[in-house]
Amino acid sequence: MTEVRLYTRAGCHLCEAVAADLEALGQPFEAVDIDADAGLKRRYGWLVPVVVIARRWVLVTRIDRGLLARVLEAAR
Repeated sequence: MTEVRLYTRAGCHLCEAVAADLEALGQPFEAVDIDADAGLKRRYGWLVPVVVIARRWVLVTRIDRGLLARVLEAAR
């Protein structure tokens, strides 16, 4: 299975939507709260959600489920 990480923060409705899309697509992922790490908070700031697939930064902010599905499929 492809390694997927979702950089997120509490209260981010876009982050919640991407997490729900990943779950609906059956894709396991690791959610990382950027506010828990000062370095990540500086790096990502207000760019969240950020989806990293196989250690590549591939999708940022507004992400629709169709695009997410295509990117996940291409990464397999």
